[in-house]
Amino acid sequence: MQLMQNTTFPSDLPIIVEDELFLYPFMIAPLFIGDEHNKKALDLAAKNESMIMVVSSKSEFSGDRSFGGIYNAGVVGSVMRTVPLPDGRVKILFQGALKGKIVKEISQDPLVATVDIIHDERGNDQKLDALVSVL
Repeated sequence: MQLMQNTTFPSDLPIIVEDELFLYPFMIAPLFIGDEHNKKALDLAAKNESMIMVVSSKSEFSGDRSFGGIYNAGVVGSVMRTVPLPDGRVKILFQGALKGKIVKEISQDPLVATVDIIHDERGNDQKLDALVSVL
């Protein structure tokens, strides 16, 4: 992804909260943005030409758009396309790039946080080869 070459981490990114969807890196998914907090975060990302982070809300805090009601890990990615819908919602096509974690909370409305990348640790190649051969 070319945008990743221009972004350094940790970075301050807008946060979009999804109640019933969990995303993975390299996943392309349509998201329907209906609440004002998420719309403000989307507008901020478009204005700054920055990436966004999509996180899931905790089940007991569904609909809550505060740092206390969301998980601190999610997917960092970019918005490929934005389509306004007649009912006031916005449909975006989101492309995930990396796993990220919230390091520092910056703003509540819209949600903005300092985000760092979660790096995958690879195991020993010999161990991986042995496990693959067993499977």
